[in-house]
Amino acid sequence: MKKVLLSRLLCALVLALPMASLAQAPNLGTAATFALFTGNGAFSNTGATTITGDVGTNVGAFTGFPPGTVTGQIRLPGSTQASQAATDVTAAYTALNSPLCDVSISPTLGNGQVFTPGVYCQNTAAASSLTGTLVLSGAGVFIIRLNSAFTVAAGAVITLTNGACADNVFFRVNGAVDVGAGAVFKGTIVADGAISLGAGATLEGRGLSVGSAISLNTNTVTLPSASCTTTTGAVSLSGTTYTDLNKNNTRDGGDTPLGGITATLIDATTSLTLATAVTSGAGLYSFTGLTSGKPYSVSFTPPAGYSASSPGVTGPVTLTAGANNPGVDAGFYVLAPALSVDLRVNKSLARPGDVLTYTLVLTNTGNAPATNVVVRDSLSAGLVYVAGSATAPPGTTFTQGTPISSLSVTSLGAGQSLSLTFQVTVGGSGIFYNTVLLGADEVRVCTTVPIKLCPGDEYVISVAAGRGGYRWYKDGVLVTGQTSNSLVVNSPGSYSLGIDNIGSGCPDFSCCPFIVEADVLPVYQAATIAATCTGTTVQQNGQLVLTGFDPTHTYQYSLGSSFDPLNSLSGPPQGIPANGLIASSLPNPLAAQLYTVRVINANGCYTDITVSLLPTTCVCPPNICVPFTLRRTKGVAVTR
Repeated sequence: MKKVLLSRLLCALVLALPMASLAQAPNLGTAATFALFTGNGAFSNTGATTITGDVGTNVGAFTGFPPGTVTGQIRLPGSTQASQAATDVTAAYTALNSPLCDVSISPTLGNGQVFTPGVYCQNTAAASSLTGTLVLSGAGVFIIRLNSAFTVAAGAVITLTNGACADNVFFRVNGAVDVGAGAVFKGTIVADGAISLGAGATLEGRGLSVGSAISLNTNTVTLPSASCTTTTGAVSLSGTTYTDLNKNNTRDGGDTPLGGITATLIDATTSLTLATAVTSGAGLYSFTGLTSGKPYSVSFTPPAGYSASSPGVTGPVTLTAGANNPGVDAGFYVLAPALSVDLRVNKSLARPGDVLTYTLVLTNTGNAPATNVVVRDSLSAGLVYVAGSATAPPGTTFTQGTPISSLSVTSLGAGQSLSLTFQVTVGGSGIFYNTVLLGADEVRVCTTVPIKLCPGDEYVISVAAGRGGYRWYKDGVLVTGQTSNSLVVNSPGSYSLGIDNIGSGCPDFSCCPFIVEADVLPVYQAATIAATCTGTTVQQNGQLVLTGFDPTHTYQYSLGSSFDPLNSLSGPPQGIPANGLIASSLPNPLAAQLYTVRVINANGCYTDITVSLLPTTCVCPPNICVPFTLRRTKGVAVTR
């Protein structure tokens, strides 16, 4: 009777022990060498996926390699290896369902949750998910059984600490597995549904499907390190080097492994170098056979074009006998230039014929040199480059064009800047722009040349429709009632525009106003000189003569009481002769003939004067007899 009781007591004690200590890794058989495999389904890839380990399918198409690359064997339908791997995956899926559960879990994983070695079971059929970070802590086997489809959110991360390693982590999923973009997954997935890795997701482990498709998209997949097993007393340090996109020295979702980096093991007490290792394509390194109780540090040599997120060496790491620390990771970020461009002009207000000086400043605020940079410069119509005015810095080339020129920069170091100056002449009036383009960045400056307004004239200024509210201003005062994209201008002033919801740009009429100045009409006098006679013959030499005119003005004339621009007798506008004689061969009219003269100033304002050319008669009047008396007076004759 005592033996029976003792036997029952021992049985009870065994059952009461923590199940974490009883969790055993399944025998994967030949499937252990596969990074990705499906027993029955298509295997497809998009993009530059890199895989370290064997891949294959027992039944289904295999596509996408290249562009994907595999460091390992590709096993296709009909091969002995694919057939055996399919059998072994099914056996592993069944075996993972055997261990008793230590902990019942909800279908929602992550968000800082920490698991220690053991068997975790979802007992509901609700869809399961992983968001944020799931921490697996401790040396031992982790079996996580999910009773539904499993979705890993974009950017989610599985972190291994305190001796946990990917080769001892198993997810048994009763359904499909969808790993989101940029997620970092560690462990072996054994599922009876499809396995899909989103863009940029990484997997350190395996993806094994009993009977459905596997699809990849620009992923990094690596068989887990086989360094989980340590002998008593032996100590090892290992870790991963990775591209640290946000420079926070933490491997987040989207951070991908970075290989080819030299890791140096240092005695933290003496600072002596003990060993070096170069990380694999999966970013993995390992130092084994170390002494327990001794502090070690690791330093990393950044590859060309990279900088360490945390320069220097890691803090001292002291491990107990048999311990393995796989979490001495290091992040590196890409050194890159950061270019900005600025443009300045020496005059915001100018006159026709003025010379403007532009200064273009290119700055590299990044942490790496910028090479083969091209900056484009575009001028408004009416601005003309002054030949030879460009002063280009050494190592650059300025190519002048119309209206687009370019500045080519061979190299600009980190933290450096350079300046280019050049000049243009202003022709015409209005608002003139100079626009600089650096890639998608645009900088624009403007200069206003006032427009002359002739008495009685008006302008319509407008901008693109469809923006926010429009607010027109004259001399800084809001023009009430004007909320459309156009404005009629019929009086002198400085006109500007405010536009809602246009960001930080420089829309029309905002940085530079539209300035209108009243012009003065030409002042002059016009007269006709009738044709002359030669004997009794009238000459065709009637004349139009101007006096009191401005010699910079031009003239035209036509028949009639008003000027007819379509029938100008003098053709297009032309300069006024110094003597004012603008016509010298006018035909002699039978009756008074009206001519209208138009005199135009440089801004197009004009004054019209109408004059009359009278007819000339050259026939003498008839003879008339006039009586006279002859009288002698002191010998002198007087005629009356």
